[in-house]
Amino acid sequence: NPLACAIASANLDLLASRDTPGEVARIEGGLNAGLERAASLTSVADVRVLGAVGVIQLREPVRVVAVTAAALDRGVWVRPFRDLVYTMPPYVTSQDDLATLTAGLVGAVEAVPVRTRPRRAAAHGMLAVRRSGSEAQPPEAFDLTTSTASSAGMPSTRARSR
Repeated sequence: NPLACAIASANLDLLASRDTPGEVARIEGGLNAGLERAASLTSVADVRVLGAVGVIQLREPVRVVAVTAAALDRGVWVRPFRDLVYTMPPYVTSQDDLATLTAGLVGAVEAVPVRTRPRRAAAHGMLAVRRSGSEAQPPEAFDLTTSTASSAGMPSTRARSR
């Protein structure tokens, strides 16, 4: 596809004409500083930043509707996935926008309380159960995070802050 190739070539030219490594390092610093406070929240299992990707990992699956509403109230959009709330800001993001983004993400996670009682895990919209004899029983826990960023080698902010 000639059009796709032309766009890809122009994009590579744009990346080469800018200080892309410097922009990524600047964003990484802003994400580390802005997301650091999330590590102290009881609902947060980990906070990771790698380059221009910032991740807040929760101790339970993201309550998508509640976290999204809380983030929108703070002027930011969240990217929830399983137990992760993450951001990948564009390289041209200003320091002020980065501060707004990280404050909004941390504030949204903080605003949504941790569940006080266990809930049944759902898999693809259906109740996941474990069969014992003829009786269906809810599972104790499901680990849905085995293929997420936590296994991708992203350093942990929590580990660095200790």
